[in-house]
Amino acid sequence: SSSMILFWPIIATGLFDRDVTDEQAIRFPALYETGRLGLDLNLSKMIEMLLSAFVHSLVIMTVAVVSVGDLDIGATGSYYSFSFMIFSWVVLTMNYRATFITTTYNWVFVASLGVSFFTYVLFVVLYSDLPSFFPEVYGLAFHVTQRPLFWMGTLAVPLLAMMIDMFKAYLMLEFFPDTRDLI
Repeated sequence: SSSMILFWPIIATGLFDRDVTDEQAIRFPALYETGRLGLDLNLSKMIEMLLSAFVHSLVIMTVAVVSVGDLDIGATGSYYSFSFMIFSWVVLTMNYRATFITTTYNWVFVASLGVSFFTYVLFVVLYSDLPSFFPEVYGLAFHVTQRPLFWMGTLAVPLLAMMIDMFKAYLMLEFFPDTRDLI
């Protein structure tokens, strides 16, 4: 389910994101070196992205572990509440991350974010409000979203991820700039 929800912003970024305008590419041909030399897609960049994903998952897990005690109520049970929180925060954080790595914002990208959030809401409504399919999670979304800690986590998780990403971007720009940064 998360693949179909998170699919749209990444595809829009991959299809429509441009680092530089046509005029900048003609004016600074050295910018082509990053693609030709494989500076954007190499082992070190993949390791960097994997470490970033690992740090984001630690943020999500930490906030969820701190919050789950408040959600252990008879109607939901802590396991399903915990799972719902993590799923919700993963969707939110990954949509934030797609927004963070995109440099060209257009209507297609904004629409893809809208489709992503719409499919998330549709999934949550169908999954937690149909008692015949999943009786153990019936009404789960309603009960979890009534808790203030869920909403505090919904604010805290992307903000923490954003702070970490901005700090990492600052360090990379300050100490390890690439050709595009120097031009």
